[in-house]
Amino acid sequence: MFEELEKNGLVILQEKSLSELPWLRHGFSTRPGGASAFPKDSLNLGFVPEDSRDAVLANRKLFYEAVGVTGFAHLQLRQVHSDRVLCANNLEDIETRNSADAAITGLPKLALTVLTADCVPVIVADPDRHVISVVHAGWRGTLQQVLYKTLERLHADFQCSPGNLRVALGPSIRACCYEVENDVREAFETAEISTEPWFISIDAASKKFRMDLIAANLEQLKSAGVPPSNVAVAPDCTACHTEKYFSHRREAGKTGRLMALVAISP
Repeated sequence: MFEELEKNGLVILQEKSLSELPWLRHGFSTRPGGASAFPKDSLNLGFVPEDSRDAVLANRKLFYEAVGVTGFAHLQLRQVHSDRVLCANNLEDIETRNSADAAITGLPKLALTVLTADCVPVIVADPDRHVISVVHAGWRGTLQQVLYKTLERLHADFQCSPGNLRVALGPSIRACCYEVENDVREAFETAEISTEPWFISIDAASKKFRMDLIAANLEQLKSAGVPPSNVAVAPDCTACHTEKYFSHRREAGKTGRLMALVAISP
């Protein structure tokens, strides 16, 4: 279940079962508040052409303060729609800009973040081993099973049991608004991944479909052994609610970025 935290003039989404962990800090940003003009007073957290660097830095400062990670080191991935998972075992791992779409750490005071504007942001935590992860899953990452592979790395590198993990899928575009061409569906079929539940035909003649990214990633969690009771999904569609979220699809690419952040307290 998701709850809204209002702080510093911002509205931050937090998942209840994660908030119950005293050693963990996390949050999914929303649009209201901040210094960006999208169209005004927006909390854009990504360096995009339509916004100034100063505004983004001011927004990040507000967001970090609201989540409680001021003074923490930050790992910001260079997201490339891949299946690469970075394990940050020491602070040297964050000194260069890493090309990956998921990160894992057991280090305190290191905030893991991903930026989205329709793709699925995922936060994972192991309550016993005090290990955390953040994942960026668009259709390409979902095709490459980046979430499933992240859970594999959690088990292999940190001995995390899938049955013990708590997982939160943040705001993303939903099937109601995510229209894709047939080539996307064919890519999943070529990879021998079942498509029937996730692709809803809109027009048989034009071969256009609506894709359910959430359902596809929930299937990866199920396959990895994460109990459905340990998984929470934010209810909103980013494309339906551009007053609250940024949506690359709805706003034709000219928009800001949301941030999902998770960190271990000192």
